[in-house]
Amino acid sequence: MISRVLLLLLVVATVAHTLSVFNNNCWYVLDRVYENGNSRPMTPEEIDRLKDYGVQIAEYSVSLTQSIFNLGRDGWPMPPTLPCYCENCTEQQN
Repeated sequence: MISRVLLLLLVVATVAHTLSVFNNNCWYVLDRVYENGNSRPMTPEEIDRLKDYGVQIAEYSVSLTQSIFNLGRDGWPMPPTLPCYCENCTEQQN
């Protein structure tokens, strides 16, 4: 149990400090969106959604680790959907 908590804390700390996401010609670094050589600041709502995504990734990591230890007997968790703030996103990424 302690190792799972430590893993969760490590993942949350890593995501919270880097918040760098790359996807084709669209990427996020801290509070900026870069697309096709242009950049803009994220809106407060976009920042909150990206932070929520970081928490969801941490929770997914813990669930995935539990599933691996259980050999998938209880099924496999679905990864969270990355929010997309660029024009070239598909509907699945929004």
